[in-house]
Amino acid sequence: MEIPSFIEQNNREYALANFRIPKCRAKTWKEQLGWPYVFPWRKEQLRIIHEFQKQDWDTFVVQAIFGGGKTTMIIAKIFDLVMRCSISPENILICAFNVAIKNEIKKKVRILGNIVPRTFDSIVYEICKEMEYKDLKHPNFLEKRKFLFKNIIKIPPMENIQFIFLDEAQDLERNVQLLLRKRFPSAKMVIVGDIFQSIQKEPRESLLWHLIDHADQTSTKIFKMLETPRVPRKILDHVQEALYDFYPEFRSTISGWTSSSTIPSQGIQWSLFKGYKEIHQNVETFIETHGIADSMILVFSSAITVGGKLGDVSRIRRHLVEKGFKVNSNHKLMRDDAVFLSTANSSKGLERKHVFCILSFPLELAFANFSSDILMNLLTVALSRCKESVHFSLPSYMDRYSPILKHYASCPIPSIQRKSNVKEKSSEAKGFLVEEDMHKKTVMLQKEHSATEILQLQILSFQTKQNILKCVKKYNDTTNATTSFSIQTEEEAILVGLIFETLILCTWKSIWPTDLNTISEIGHQLFEAFFDKIRTLHQEFMVYARGRPFSNCNDAQKIKGAIAYAKLYIAFHNKVFCRISPTLEQQILTHFGKIRSAIIQMRPPDTDTVKTQHKVGVPFIHGIVDCVNLNEQDFIDIYEIKVSKKRDWFENALLQAILYGICLHKMKFRVHLVNVSSKYWQHYFIDLEKGTKIPQQIRNDLQMWNLNCYLSKNRTFHDSAKKNLNIYQLFFMDGRMIENTLAHLVLYEIASPTKVVVHFELDNVKDIQFFLENQLKKIMDLWNIQKIIVGRHIPSNYFDGDRFRYLAKKNLSWEFYLYQINWNKEIQQEDEKFILSWEHPISSTSLQICELCERYNFVI
Repeated sequence: MEIPSFIEQNNREYALANFRIPKCRAKTWKEQLGWPYVFPWRKEQLRIIHEFQKQDWDTFVVQAIFGGGKTTMIIAKIFDLVMRCSISPENILICAFNVAIKNEIKKKVRILGNIVPRTFDSIVYEICKEMEYKDLKHPNFLEKRKFLFKNIIKIPPMENIQFIFLDEAQDLERNVQLLLRKRFPSAKMVIVGDIFQSIQKEPRESLLWHLIDHADQTSTKIFKMLETPRVPRKILDHVQEALYDFYPEFRSTISGWTSSSTIPSQGIQWSLFKGYKEIHQNVETFIETHGIADSMILVFSSAITVGGKLGDVSRIRRHLVEKGFKVNSNHKLMRDDAVFLSTANSSKGLERKHVFCILSFPLELAFANFSSDILMNLLTVALSRCKESVHFSLPSYMDRYSPILKHYASCPIPSIQRKSNVKEKSSEAKGFLVEEDMHKKTVMLQKEHSATEILQLQILSFQTKQNILKCVKKYNDTTNATTSFSIQTEEEAILVGLIFETLILCTWKSIWPTDLNTISEIGHQLFEAFFDKIRTLHQEFMVYARGRPFSNCNDAQKIKGAIAYAKLYIAFHNKVFCRISPTLEQQILTHFGKIRSAIIQMRPPDTDTVKTQHKVGVPFIHGIVDCVNLNEQDFIDIYEIKVSKKRDWFENALLQAILYGICLHKMKFRVHLVNVSSKYWQHYFIDLEKGTKIPQQIRNDLQMWNLNCYLSKNRTFHDSAKKNLNIYQLFFMDGRMIENTLAHLVLYEIASPTKVVVHFELDNVKDIQFFLENQLKKIMDLWNIQKIIVGRHIPSNYFDGDRFRYLAKKNLSWEFYLYQINWNKEIQQEDEKFILSWEHPISSTSLQICELCERYNFVI
């Protein structure tokens, strides 16, 4: 590498005058600034750095293998620009997606001057602010991006930025480069990432994939980092073989991977387990063998899962704590004095000598919206964290096997058929899909979702949420005392919330909960080690409740009973066993005493109409309401009870309560938000009749989600029995005709093989005519739309132009089309209830795009 002249000349005065070197470290100025020029770079890194220094490029792309040192190389390039090329720090922009990597870069470049790594969303926010975007204050990052993409020609330029470093480019959509070019027209761009670690975004939608596949080679230089010093050779061989089989597009890259690690390894060590008792023992042995400081435990479900249930992080953590191990509470923070327990996706950017992975469920069925690309990459991230060894444990039961693992030839295949009954199957179906159902349109397009899932997965669009919130009017606040609880983990927060929910509902009903009086079905054999403990908790609560009627208890006894019920509830439904410290129990008792009068004051006048843990549902949505007063003489009252310090608790709780109101077929009702940790309990009147077709907007969002889930599980790229359909800049249009006039129009983009988005929906004839006459052609040219497929409800040749392709055939009705594709027959065979509505374009569009997916490989 060419060395800056002031370092070669040993010019200490220049260094101290121009860089942020503390006086106490002045003697080591050369080591602090000159490290990039003495660092033991590998040959491929030196070659990339030399090519970078030529600066004969506009875009510089690096596809980097895991553990290859890409972040260190980025930092070295920034040092070189500032010290050798005299580029001002203010003229360099660093954009990092991963928080851990962003913090690492920030710490190391601080010495150079005013360079602050930013997230892409902060850049988007800055531009939206300048463009006076009306919903700026809302955390609607996706909507802000859409706004900029739609108004890209209006983005104000910043000429001062000369270089942009974009890390983790596999987690950003392909339009990002166009946006940054418009914002920073004078900048050269360095784009770095790893396709095989794309877990935040579908890999084929990503900027990195797009550049590698479609880059202009005259202005773009593309390099590959193929050597990893982190992952031992035999482990790399196993990962390499799996990815070579899975990604035929990148076989030339994958086959070139090599490891410079000198650590001897056995490769991936696979094992099967029959239950959590075995897993707990294996994890303990693993930690004791390798030591806390060198061990990493990774699972694939977080502390709180999408369904609102507690997952493997909580299960493993509670067991280790009971055994006396100190366990981290921050999934990104590694400490040498605590067991590092995290999820596979949270471990990206981290490494340890020895890694133990636990996959207790089928990834494909639990994450309905993840394509097999993301699932394979998730496995890759987990398996590539190790520097010496990796152990991967999976269940012995066939129904818990993840088919994506078949790409790993050495992975054992489970052979035990679970013992089950009809009740157990129906219960588990609420949490997981059934594997064969993933390929059925009748199931996937009509999949129902819990209210909790809808909010946690952010299925509702920002616009739908805003329209709902416009129908909300606060009419009162209940002021209460506030407190802080000694809560360390997610499961403790759930436990405390459930304790207060029990106390409040029991105060109103004057009886202990009865929903767990019998517990005949406990769960899968995998959890058999927990069955006796759950029965013991059940016995303890039943004895307590029968011996101490709620109305006869003092506050301390009520707390004891509520704790007993909450522990049983969490153990039964989540297979997690929580303890509560004397300090926390005392805090709960004290706070309950402070808020008791407010609880009594809020008690519904007629408790006979009050239902607790009440199941509700309409097509596409179901849930369990904490408490609802079904008084038919007045508006119903829905109560949501929380213990939360999170800033977004209010909106989520309010939206959840409103979804429950819709599930009760109500358009007008009251909602009471009781957050025990908040000073104010809030009371709202909801009038959905003020909104514009809000229930239908919610249905539309859910149907679009279901469509994209179907595509995620069923899209193909290399099926020789199918023709290819190029979806690059491909759009879809459908609508409804009334007396030969288009009265409803929806324009969709097939944004990727797994994602369809709605751009415009118009249901007014005048608006549609204006759109077709004045806007459509401009949009087609501006967005470079190559082709629009027109759905079967719009007659052929309705639009002029060679960019339209029609699915409608002469004299073929929609009913005959359904007959052709066996839709009605499949509905009857699967005994599925029909909840789609062919009156609405989104229902019919979903089916037509699914059929295209069945007939074609979606390629870009």
